[in-house]
Formats: sequence, structure tokens, C-alpha cells
Amino acid sequence: MLEVLNALAIKGLAEVSELTEATGRPEHEVAAVLSELEAAGHVRLRKGRIKGWTVTAEGKARRQGLLRDALAGSEAIRVVEDAYTAFLPVNGRFKQACSRWQADQDAAAARESLALVHGQVTPLLAAVSAAVPRFGRYEQRLAEARRRFESGESGALTAPRQRSYHDAWMELHADLLATLGRSRTAADG
Repeated sequence: MLEVLNALAIKGLAEVSELTEATGRPEHEVAAVLSELEAAGHVRLRKGRIKGWTVTAEGKARRQGLLRDALAGSEAIRVVEDAYTAFLPVNGRFKQACSRWQADQDAAAARESLALVHGQVTPLLAAVSAAVPRFGRYEQRLAEARRRFESGESGALTAPRQRSYHDAWMELHADLLATLGRSRTAADG
């Protein structure tokens, strides 16, 4: 339940297929969890022109409780804290790489910058996912987006809502903050 609710809270609005990708859970399992969460009043299905699942205020509170309970009394919170501290400087380098890419569309330079950032975030994710397994999905999603970008799919680096490296990166950042029970500030980059 935590993985689906957390992924949905991070995305804000999502279809079942997007939550399946984010969690690595089978579609039928994600749909069943959404039904359970909907019955409890934690999520709702938005219909119309803009459609998808969204988290209610009650669901946001439930998510925070689940995140807190999942790490209570464990060393995992220290691992997440250490990972976040290590993440912040890499986040700055990633933001610079994205800005350069958007300004000049130099694919060779962007691939080089992305390789550097990816090489720095991968060990960080390995460490944090050993303590909190759901973080392993970010490593997979980032690697897949990087592969797509290096294969010539230009949107795979920064295009919003296109399973881009930037999409996964922003969700990782939000998940680290939520897991630590923090809100984003100017110090978070």
C-alpha cells in the first residue's frame, strides 16, 4: 500500500500504468491497492478532460504515517539522511546539465554530463535501496531513461511526463524529502 500511495502522492495525478512503472508492481496489484485506498477515502479517480488517480487530504496524512512507521526504530532513516546529504550536490550538477541541454541541445555534452551525474547517483541509490527497497525503482528508471537518451530519444532527458530522466529524478528528490518528513526549501536546490 505504501509504495502505491507514495508514488501517487509524488506524481500528483497518475494513471494505473504510470503507477505500475513507478512501483514495479503488476498492474492488477496496483489497481487492487487503488480500489482499497479509494474505499478508505485516501485516493480518488478524477474523470473528465484531465483524468487519473489523485491523493486526498486524508491520503496525504495516511502516507506520512506509513512513511514514518516504515522507518520507525530502524537505522534506515540514517541511511536515507546520508543519501539525501550526498544527493544535494549531485542534484545541483544535474540541474546544470539540464539547463545546458535545454539551452544548446548539444547531445554529446549532455551525454557526458549525464554519464557523470548517473555515475554519482547510482552508488547513492544502491546504498539507500539496500535500506529502503522502493528506492531501487529509481535506479532502474534512471538507467532506462539514460539508455533512451543515449539512443537518440531527445525527450528522454528533460521532457515532462515522458518517463524522462528528469521525471524520475524529480520524483526521487520528492521521495527522499517525504521519507525524511521534510518539505522542499531553497536549500534543497
